[in-house]
Amino acid sequence: MSATVRWIHRSQAALSHDDSKPDPVANAEGFDFNRIGLVGGGKMSEAIIEGFVTEKLIQPGKISVYDVSRKRLDYLMKTFGVQASSSLAATCKDSDLVIIAVKPQNLTQKLWAQLRANLDPKSVVLSIVAGIPMSNFVESTGNKRVVRTMPNTPATIQQGMTVWACTDHVSVSQRNSVAKFLSSLGEQHFVHDEQYLDMATAVSGSGPGYVLLILEALIDAAVHLGFARNVASKLVLQTVSGTTTLAMKSGLHPAILRNSVTSPGGTTASALYVLEQGRFRTVLADSFWSAYRRSLELGHMDSNVGPGRSRHDAHETDSHKK
Repeated sequence: MSATVRWIHRSQAALSHDDSKPDPVANAEGFDFNRIGLVGGGKMSEAIIEGFVTEKLIQPGKISVYDVSRKRLDYLMKTFGVQASSSLAATCKDSDLVIIAVKPQNLTQKLWAQLRANLDPKSVVLSIVAGIPMSNFVESTGNKRVVRTMPNTPATIQQGMTVWACTDHVSVSQRNSVAKFLSSLGEQHFVHDEQYLDMATAVSGSGPGYVLLILEALIDAAVHLGFARNVASKLVLQTVSGTTTLAMKSGLHPAILRNSVTSPGGTTASALYVLEQGRFRTVLADSFWSAYRRSLELGHMDSNVGPGRSRHDAHETDSHKK
């Protein structure tokens, strides 16, 4: 065992004490939903169905899916054994959990009206639609039991990160069942304040896009150095995967781990210097704020937030000018 690894293990032990607040649904047991309705049959819906089936939370025949594409419905039906619905009304009928998995622009007045006409007031409405606040679902459907989630694409291989919140009308039992379902897609984290959903959209929701762009840039740089593309991909993907695993298992701050591999005057220090000169951190932070603002805009909320954009910052700037 190297000195670095021994040092990491000792630091882990020192950080083992966790006095953070317990997740109110972390130890969920049981799954109380008897019939599931899915509005939208895209990739995320497929991941959701696979999670249900893989974890054996519910029989596939008790999952009803509605989508405008008959070809997509046939695929889901043949692949997982779910029921393909010809109408939204049939999907909502007898479903005690209705999952809205459409794009924000597809939440038209017609769809809202159909949901309002066909949802059982006792059913739970779970949304994976980016940027749309729970209040919109309550006002537009008349249903007060609403769950808003922000998953991400690794959920398609059960390695996702889903942040979620719900209205007070969702019972403890229903929350536990929602937590169990979301855990089938990877990790899940409950928040009491819905504002964190828009923040999570910028971090974990859109995060895979940032990571994939960074991977692409690293691979292209390795090719530019002289590696064959397949070799460059292998080196980069394993480096990123291994480093992520190290960070997760060590529990240490990334800066501590980075310093442990940055020798004075060495190659890593030289490369990091160039990244810092290029405002790498600032560009990433600005991308987060941009995604956060866009999420707020999708929900028709005030997006004048962030460095140099918030009213507080503007007021301070005006004061300095005076």
